[in-house]
Amino acid sequence: MMVDERALQALLDPLVPEEETVCEWDDVLVRVEQITKGDSSQRLFSPRGFAARRPRRAVRRLTVAFGGAVALAVLVFAAVAFWPASGGGGTLVQRALAAVGTGEVLHVVTEQPAPWYKAVSLPSGTPIQATLRREIWYDQSRDLNMTVTSLSGSIVSQFLETSQGDFSSYGPVGPDSQFPTNDRGPSPTLEPALAGFVDDYQSALAAGQATKTGTGEVDGHQVIWLHITAQPKDYIPAEDVAIDASTYAPILVRTDNANPVQFTVAQIDTQAYEPSLFTHPAVQYPPKTATAEATTPIAASQAPGLLGGQALWLGQTWNGYQLAKVEEQQLVYGYAPQSGKQPTRSVGVIFTYAPLGGSADSPGAFEIKEAPQCELYWGVNCISLSPTPTEGLLVLGQGGPIPSNTMLDGLYVAIPGHSSQTDPVAVVNALQPLNVGTK
Repeated sequence: MMVDERALQALLDPLVPEEETVCEWDDVLVRVEQITKGDSSQRLFSPRGFAARRPRRAVRRLTVAFGGAVALAVLVFAAVAFWPASGGGGTLVQRALAAVGTGEVLHVVTEQPAPWYKAVSLPSGTPIQATLRREIWYDQSRDLNMTVTSLSGSIVSQFLETSQGDFSSYGPVGPDSQFPTNDRGPSPTLEPALAGFVDDYQSALAAGQATKTGTGEVDGHQVIWLHITAQPKDYIPAEDVAIDASTYAPILVRTDNANPVQFTVAQIDTQAYEPSLFTHPAVQYPPKTATAEATTPIAASQAPGLLGGQALWLGQTWNGYQLAKVEEQQLVYGYAPQSGKQPTRSVGVIFTYAPLGGSADSPGAFEIKEAPQCELYWGVNCISLSPTPTEGLLVLGQGGPIPSNTMLDGLYVAIPGHSSQTDPVAVVNALQPLNVGTK
């Protein structure tokens, strides 16, 4: 970038004190670093900073007036923008800090794949890549941290951490909460991979703990790689951070340890403190207990009446299987005392299919569970960790008690995967309305 020295001189001349002084730029960079770290007591230039030492590199002569706001802005810009890149880490560090900002509240949005969440679109069975997104507001000076977590666009968690206690979408966290736990630190903390970045990125830059290790390309961006040392006492691993070579903003973080974690930085900036950024999440009261009060055999023709007028099945036979039994299941849900809610009851229907000639207890038998409401008792997510079942999307089961599940024609459908190798996509695609006259 070219600088018109005459224009700059004309701007500064009215602010020049009668006595000209020599300024050492190393000292300027130190003070910019102190200012960006939030030390408002520091002035860009100090009488002790002028020609106090013999410069280690070429010294530029600049005249400044301490009270000149315009000159101060120009000189801050000059200090950050024009320091030679070959002169060490000054420019890189300062520009990386400037890209984040100097507000009280650090605001970060990260995104990463959610490998545990496996889903496919219906009817094609095409895999869907779920994205875990975290939006974080972190005020270190006030011991405040708000994290909003979403999965593929659905908010699944809100969590406020303070020095006085932690608060989730389910109320205060602790031994007296509706989900008791003693696992809470005295001040806001994040999981190690995020903590190393959110908590320490700015301070690591300012403290010289970020080392340039090379350049490269990430998602079409030319980047500079920085290595940030580990903080073993805080269980924070070493991290490699890719910063955009043009904007100096971080765009990718990956941990350098035995179990590496990688996430993209979709947004990073700082903001002024606002109490509204750290309000307590609205409290929900999901079921705390779930039990099957009764499970009784019924005729297939009774199912639609129990499910609001419609039921889905595979017919009497399907793909080498036969209908072995149909059951009505009555479920009861209890709630934490502080909710003030009374137990609720619901009804679902279970269709069991077995290999031809077999019974409901035969190896290879599988169940299709249906209800007009989301049933937590069946292992279907109804509160958090992943979006609730939706039309056109089948969440694949993880084995054990976690079933494949979807929503079809207004019914919540769950297919436990622990008893059969049957493809749940094929099962869901083959479901058809059960006529009331069916025996």
